Amino acid sequence: MKRVYSQNVCLENIACQNLVVTGLIRVANFSYIKEVTVRFTLDGWSTYRDIWADYMSSCSDGKTDKFSFRIAVSPEFEVNGYMEFAICYHASSQEFWDNNDRINYHVQCLEVLPEQF
Repeated sequence: MKRVYSQNVCLENIACQNLVVTGLIRVANFSYIKEVTVRFTLDGWSTYRDIWADYMSSCSDGKTDKFSFRIAVSPEFEVNGYMEFAICYHASSQEFWDNNDRINYHVQCLEVLPEQF
């Protein structure tokens, strides 16, 4: 929670399964109207996409709000490829970023080998 109060937005949790990345984002609740997006790239920022995070109404504690996101990566995403992302929070005509202290968040696609018995 310390991080959300210092930068107003932070990645709280991330999970990867198959070619789907899901995450939870916590934001400071100082404005009723707010927008949270996740900006991601699969090619080192030559191109990128922004996706909306969804508000989770049951997770507000009054001081912070929680949002969730889901990114389905295309099947062409190669083993050892990287997805890089950062989170943007817009509220009260202000913009805040959680970019993992300027190094962005990284997810690597790894090949899972079948267990051998």
